[in-house]
This record gives sequence, structure tokens and C-alpha cells, in this order.
Amino acid sequence: MEKQLIKEINNLINECYRNERIGPRLSGESELRSKAYDRAISIECIEKTSPTSKIYKLTELGYSIYEKGGMEIYLKNKDVEKKLDDRIQKLTYKHLEWSIIKIKFWWIFMILGALITFFIPKIFSIICTLSERIH
Repeated sequence: MEKQLIKEINNLINECYRNERIGPRLSGESELRSKAYDRAISIECIEKTSPTSKIYKLTELGYSIYEKGGMEIYLKNKDVEKKLDDRIQKLTYKHLEWSIIKIKFWWIFMILGALITFFIPKIFSIICTLSERIH
């Protein structure tokens, strides 16, 4: 987002915070101001006071943006959050991938356990028989 637009959104949020509301959009307002309204509405930091109203108020997100220091800081934090979410997803995927591999081959461990359980007594009895023959 361009810096001028961010600055204008900050102005909207500041006005709305100071006055609790901002007035209706004017037909002669600058293109930048119009874009700022549109962007602020689209990211849900301001909303109409009622569906038919032309007056806007801050949403919880708008208050949060104001309290955290403005739109630029909010966007940076959102970027960091997105990177963390991506990292968490990758790590979760890797973890699940290893879990699935463990689950896929559970039957091999069961067969090995059964074979060991079956053959150990046989081997032990053979060893005992051989040791008796030696003595």
C-alpha cells in the first residue's frame, strides 16, 4: 500500500477516534480520500453507524489500529503474523507427515513384535537343549 494512502487512512482513523464518528463522504473529496474510505471499509476498520447511514464509526479493529500506532505498524504486524502462520503451517505439515509415516507402518512393528515373541522361546529352548547335551 502506498504511503500517502496509509497516511490518509491514519487521518480517517484519527478523526474518527477524536470525534467518535466521521461525516458522510463528500462528492468533491479528493481521490486519495475516497480511496482511503474504500480501503478502511474493506479492511473493516471503519463501518457505517447503521445500514442506511452515511456516517462512519471505528470498529474494534479501527480502535486496535489507533492504539497500536497507526496503519503502518498494523500492516507490519500483519506481515509478521502471516510469516509466523506460514512457518507454523510448514512445521505442522512436517510433523503430520512424520506421524502419518509412523501410522502407515504400524503393522510392520506388530509383525516384528509377534515374530520376536514367537522365536525367542524357541531359540531359548534350543540353547537350553544344546547346553544340556554339552554337559
